Amino acid sequence: MLGGGGLHRLYADIRIDPHSPATIFFTSGTSGDSKAVLLSHAGIAAVINSNRDKYQAPERTLSILPYHHAFGLVVGVFMVFNEERSIFINTQVRDLLKDFQDCSPMAVAVVPIHLEFIHKRIRSTIKSKKLKVMFKLAVRIGRLLRAIGIDIRRKLFASILKTLGGSITDFISGGAALNPDIVQFFDDIGIIVINGYGLTECSPVISTEKLNDRKTGSCGKPLNCCTVRIAEDGEILVKGENLFLGYYKDEKQTREVLINGEFATGDIGHLDEEGYLFITGRKKNLIVLSNGENISPEAIEMPLLQDEGVEEVVVVEHEGRIVALVYPAEQYRGNEEYFRQLRDNYNMQAPSMRQIADIRLRETAFEKNSSRKILRHRIEV
Repeated sequence: MLGGGGLHRLYADIRIDPHSPATIFFTSGTSGDSKAVLLSHAGIAAVINSNRDKYQAPERTLSILPYHHAFGLVVGVFMVFNEERSIFINTQVRDLLKDFQDCSPMAVAVVPIHLEFIHKRIRSTIKSKKLKVMFKLAVRIGRLLRAIGIDIRRKLFASILKTLGGSITDFISGGAALNPDIVQFFDDIGIIVINGYGLTECSPVISTEKLNDRKTGSCGKPLNCCTVRIAEDGEILVKGENLFLGYYKDEKQTREVLINGEFATGDIGHLDEEGYLFITGRKKNLIVLSNGENISPEAIEMPLLQDEGVEEVVVVEHEGRIVALVYPAEQYRGNEEYFRQLRDNYNMQAPSMRQIADIRLRETAFEKNSSRKILRHRIEV
């Protein structure tokens, strides 16, 4: 055992090459084989330090994401430790709401599926006509008062917030597209959802919102450690200190995505005139219609997920038509008439190019990886 300051001196004597490999993370493999991503000490440090300009962790956080994924470890742990804050660890998703009660976190790093789960659980407690009217009235009052500088949201919705421990103020979301309606729901009850965007290959953050600088539907502005450019086909290209060293023992795939110092993300998006980044979908997921139109399935899935009857949904092209594969919420399973009506209601609001030809019900949930992302490449129509 080392006594006194021996341990400190031991660490102080260690010399680390900032650009040497620090760790290997595997990509989620949602659209194919998982890849081993080499991240450097400098890349991870660049993201942590750049993020301090955007967001600083509060006193208590709850960690619910897996540590073998970069978002869960770098954002959920390293960034919090960098602020010398406390972390409580959730071990099972089924205990999530219990853990909220036990540790009363102030912030939680999540992926959208967690927000969808919490949102639906809260909505399920507001079923009667009377409660729905009261909830809508409280939302309206909260919005009117905020417009004149008075914020009583946390008093109006204290009973709902109590189910989440009572102290939660922020969700930090990443890993997938986020539904703006869900962001608005949490904002109405007094919880800010900070949306970010990144990939494992970018250590793993590219852009994120600030608490006081958010734009609906965006992923904020790029971190100051990197720059973002949009290619002619809409693909997001990234250059900066946070880029990975390469795929482990796979120079061919590394060369395919690292071109002239830029990383080709495989995501489609755009930057607005103020520099906010918007993501519209994955390049590999695009549905190409017979008229040449490219449709992002995520743009169709988002509004469908808002329906209480939809537990999970994946939109695909089948025989030239757009088909929604739905795993229904428990109380709606087998109710084909409900989903025919859902399809018709959706189509009344949707542009012609995004019309759904059919909703097909599944008896089982979609296969997912450990970060709760659906493995699209394994889906059979």
